[in-house]
Amino acid sequence: MNKRSSADIHRSFKFSFLEGIFGAPIATISSGALLTGYALYLGATPLEISLILSLPFLTQLVQLVAPRVIEAVGDLRKVTAYGTLYSRLIWGLIGLLPLLFLLGWNPIAPFLALSAVSLILFNVSLNSWLIWMADLIPRRMRGRFFGRRNMYIGLITMGLLLGTGYFLDIFAAQGETGLGYSILILTGVALSYFSFRFILQVKNVPVVTNGRTSRARLLDEFRHNEQFRSILTFIGIWTFVTGIASPFYYVYLFETLRWSYADATIYAAIATGLPFLMQPFWGKILDRVGHKPLLHICVSSVTVVPLVWILITPPVSRYLWIEALVSGTLWAGINITVFNIVLYALPGDRKAPVVAAFSSVTGVINFVAMILGGIIVSLIGAVHFRISTWEFSVYHVPFFLSFVGRIFAAGFIKNIREPEAKSVSVVAQVITSGLIKRVSLGRQFWVFFTRINGKKNGRKKNADLNTEKH
Repeated sequence: MNKRSSADIHRSFKFSFLEGIFGAPIATISSGALLTGYALYLGATPLEISLILSLPFLTQLVQLVAPRVIEAVGDLRKVTAYGTLYSRLIWGLIGLLPLLFLLGWNPIAPFLALSAVSLILFNVSLNSWLIWMADLIPRRMRGRFFGRRNMYIGLITMGLLLGTGYFLDIFAAQGETGLGYSILILTGVALSYFSFRFILQVKNVPVVTNGRTSRARLLDEFRHNEQFRSILTFIGIWTFVTGIASPFYYVYLFETLRWSYADATIYAAIATGLPFLMQPFWGKILDRVGHKPLLHICVSSVTVVPLVWILITPPVSRYLWIEALVSGTLWAGINITVFNIVLYALPGDRKAPVVAAFSSVTGVINFVAMILGGIIVSLIGAVHFRISTWEFSVYHVPFFLSFVGRIFAAGFIKNIREPEAKSVSVVAQVITSGLIKRVSLGRQFWVFFTRINGKKNGRKKNADLNTEKH
């Protein structure tokens, strides 16, 4: 790499990091706990909640036609920058939806329509961004680039979640929740303009046209590549059984456990931020032991999570923060393993088209599962009974179905073919070794910290003695 290209790459690093940081606020507000809380405030039913939260997965289908849009425009930077900008500007209109209450109108239909358009634009820009970064960032630097960028975004997201929760509680206490959400959303949209300006400073690369057929190649791989078929089967089943309950965790926190925005966003900050921070840890383990045994351990461990949500009662519900800590750590391992195992099973010249089609297929599976969960909750209706401090909730049904389904899905891991993978016992040893190193590092830091405090306290005692003498 010559000096000029090296300078361009590092300059692009800087502006890509800034683009991600200034885009993080609206991305945080428009997903997870805050999106669920906003939908509930606007009056969404369980089925509408399922539809709202499943739209990001359904609109992944756009990635199948995104390459044609990119080829038609002929400029990766333009498609990425303007697609992202317009998708975020639409959220400016979504932030004004509480005004419809003044007119006596139901805001859910406009919410769904605007969200769908925003997500379609976002998915086109996301596909363009991935192609752009893959061509721009040298292979040997991609790990550092994505790792650092994700870490910055993760830290910003955690901080935003904590701050916005307390912010919304202040407005909720005054009966002005809608105003609080509007301020947050419009602020996020305003900051996204700076994100747009920064991404325009990233070095552009030419569009490569090759006329690839993603769907045909996906079918070809599924028919003839036994390894890929076993992987896709597991991931498809796992996606379905986790998706059936996924719309309702935050709804359960707000409606059944009666958590405040601050408490819910603390949970969200842990569950959302940890996967970013733990990926380097799991990445090293993945390189040493392989995909299959790591999936065995992480998937088997998170299988019990829906059961924890069923058994938890309001008096001890804050223990769910511990569950967020454990789940966030384990899901980091699952996410990085699932992403890499698909690439592992595919020949080099087929990765790009098949991954795009694979993302679309799993998106549809997630969408169907979430809608089915919403239908089930709607059909059950207002069934209610109590046993001591434990109270039955209609959301316990999709939680239980997800629990049983996860046990079923875990059985398909054994069908994955990966001859070079280590045994589960070896993985346990590697994980234990890694955790011991981190605990040891933490202990050394604690000793260092307490020594500093000891010196400070010693100096303070001496000063007090000298004062008494005088």
